[in-house]
Amino acid sequence: MDSTLVALFVLGVGSGIALGAALAWLIARSSQKKQATSPIRAQPDPLLIALRDENRRLSDLILQAQTQIAALEKPKAPSLADDFTQITGIGPVFARRLREQGIRTFADLARMEESQIEQIVKPVSWKPVDLTQWRRDAAHLAATENQPSPQLTLLTS
Repeated sequence: MDSTLVALFVLGVGSGIALGAALAWLIARSSQKKQATSPIRAQPDPLLIALRDENRRLSDLILQAQTQIAALEKPKAPSLADDFTQITGIGPVFARRLREQGIRTFADLARMEESQIEQIVKPVSWKPVDLTQWRRDAAHLAATENQPSPQLTLLTS
């Protein structure tokens, strides 16, 4: 009787596996038939396409606006250029001409030759300028800027 039960068990398991495989095959075949009989692809809705395009356009506009707002809110960096109008004989026009040529600091001005300065500022003949004195004043101002302020000097004793 034991061998009969084992045989029936094996027969039941085997037939269950076969039945499961047959059902899986039928389901797969029916889904293939449905795909074959359905239209190849439905055309996308023109309204949906237009809405997607508009969404992209608006997203780009929002990003641009956020970038512009961030630029406006960003604190401006302090100007690293020295104020050349502190030198006698240099007014706003000469100072602007120097800055336009990349001369930003008193040290830059002090290192230049008088002929270079004259070519940049283009002084008028009826108003003489002392370019040698400009260089001396620029060198002096550059040297005093690099020294610590007396108010910031720490007393150590």
